[in-house]
Amino acid sequence: MRLIWAILAAIAGAILGEGAGFLIGRLGGRALVEHYRHKLLIPKSAFERSQSIFLKNATWAILVARFVSGLRETVGLLAGVFGMRPERFMFLNVLGAFIWAISTGWIAYFLASSWLRVFRFLTHINALGLAALVVLAVVLLVRIFRRRKPEPEEQLRPNRALEGRRQ
Repeated sequence: MRLIWAILAAIAGAILGEGAGFLIGRLGGRALVEHYRHKLLIPKSAFERSQSIFLKNATWAILVARFVSGLRETVGLLAGVFGMRPERFMFLNVLGAFIWAISTGWIAYFLASSWLRVFRFLTHINALGLAALVVLAVVLLVRIFRRRKPEPEEQLRPNRALEGRRQ
């Protein structure tokens, strides 16, 4: 297979895959998150803060996530859930797909004889990146739960039936 065809196929797959994730997030992801937000113990303020941070840093999030397994598959979905403008998302999606496919294709081409060693190295780096992401997520969740103040509907209300029995 010629390198150019492999790169073009990678570009097309990357654009379509992340675009599908965006559409899923855009069409039903927000409603799904709102429905299960309380069960997942995600306060509305934390969700809104996450949305604000993501949209503020969306350019870097989409371009960098293309190179990190795990993030690559979820960033389109998040962009859809957080309501990113479709034209901005598609521009960044196409740009990221071109950068990723061309750089990965050329690196693979030039390092073909050493590819197995490079692949192992990148697998370890990827695993370390995902581990760091998990640690960061756990730290953030712990901080959120420690600071969490009950929302008005979550505050404990006295149970009138129990008070009547105590008398």
